[in-house]
Amino acid sequence: MTRPTTITAIAEVTATATPARTISGQIVAFDTESSHGIVIAAGALAPRQPLRRVKLLVDHDHSQPIGYMTALDGTAATFHVPPGAAGDAALADAQTGRRDGLSIGCRVLDGSFDDTTETYTVTSAELFEVSLCAIPAFADAQIETVAAAMTTTPKGHTMTETLKQPEVQAATTPEPVPAKQPEVQAAAFPQPPARVEAVTDRAMSLTEVTEHVAAAISTGHPGQITAALADVVPADDKGTGWIGREDWLGELWAATRTGRPHIDAFGPTKQLTSMKLRGWQWDTRPKPAKYDGNKTEVPTNKVATKAIEANAHRWAGGWDIDRIFIDLADPGFLAAFWQAAMLEYQRDSDTDVLTDLLKAATPGAKSTGVLEAITSSAAAIRKIGGSMSHLFISDDLFAAYADLRSDEVPFWLARAAGTAGVSLSDGKADVADLTVLADPDLPTGTVLAADKRAATVYEKSPIQVQALDIARGGIDLGFFSYGGVLVNDPRAVIKTTVTAPPITGGDGA
Repeated sequence: MTRPTTITAIAEVTATATPARTISGQIVAFDTESSHGIVIAAGALAPRQPLRRVKLLVDHDHSQPIGYMTALDGTAATFHVPPGAAGDAALADAQTGRRDGLSIGCRVLDGSFDDTTETYTVTSAELFEVSLCAIPAFADAQIETVAAAMTTTPKGHTMTETLKQPEVQAATTPEPVPAKQPEVQAAAFPQPPARVEAVTDRAMSLTEVTEHVAAAISTGHPGQITAALADVVPADDKGTGWIGREDWLGELWAATRTGRPHIDAFGPTKQLTSMKLRGWQWDTRPKPAKYDGNKTEVPTNKVATKAIEANAHRWAGGWDIDRIFIDLADPGFLAAFWQAAMLEYQRDSDTDVLTDLLKAATPGAKSTGVLEAITSSAAAIRKIGGSMSHLFISDDLFAAYADLRSDEVPFWLARAAGTAGVSLSDGKADVADLTVLADPDLPTGTVLAADKRAATVYEKSPIQVQALDIARGGIDLGFFSYGGVLVNDPRAVIKTTVTAPPITGGDGA
């Protein structure tokens, strides 16, 4: 982590009138080059907060603070000097003109060096101290107003003396020659050595490089750094040792239809144990009747059963994989391969069940609207003792269903309005114990209604097989499954086709 470098710069000051024991002035001259090649950009200084943390020093001596900042308006600052020998001496020096300049101390956060003008411009810095000094780096840096209540004033008396320097002083004060500046200014802003134009032949250690850079910045002439550092840019990394390598993200999300809504509508699948699905139902049930008694013949009837059967389907897939995909491929290759095969099987097996349901379904009453189709299907299933639990609606009709108002639906649907919800994002609606699904696999204009007990889906859990093909250096992958649907009662599966009402002309036309 790069640490901001602390530098000390001297700036112009212009004083204002202040209360007792205060010093006021302009602490910096923005956008003006100092005698040491430092330029403070306008707005670059941010004082520490609260302002009391910005200390007033003498000649940047951090061990002897004499006051602190109380106000800052742009570049105009006011400092309070508490009573004490050091403070009294500082006020006296400022009043008599021995130290009538102000010099800022700041921590540079950002800036740039201009090779042409050999100036360093500070664009962001934290101001933490201002010092009284004798010869400022800016020619016009002079204190103009000092208000001092000395601790040496006799008891019972208060002496406040305000000294204003003549305006001509700022204009006539010659710019100091660096060689003749007091020793303290040289410490704050040492003159930079002659700029080196080439890297030294002697190898430099990391510590020496760090010290060289720090010294260059602290002198206010970071342009010296160019003598010790060489540019390193992306074009130098042709071996992509540091940057430029691809960021492998693996398999990315792609929209695909998941889930098996038609299979799930009839409950969890049951384990398949045979390719033939066979059961029975009563064709004619035993039917008791009224009996007069008196040893007359009792009622009787002929009973009969019927077979209900269906054939299961086989599912399989096989791939001969070069074993390099096992030996050197991504560790997740096989898992991703099986997952992709499973998704395809689930989608196709669900569509296959829908196909069998549509073949076995009972045709519904003619309808000219989705609401009419729903109502007639519910009535037909209810008439035989069933209960409509699932509605599959083709995409073109689902939008019309979602637009129905409560005053347009029948009582049984309106009564469940408090628990009803329609989701256009996943094409699903729940009305009490009825599930309504938008079904893109249904033919246009089709409504399929069913009692969840009307069919049973049987399935053998998918089997994954892996075998070695040593002769050809391969791996054989196999996928096998079996499944089918047995429609228990086709009367409880209603398929209705919605047709548009006929268009009739007006006035006998």
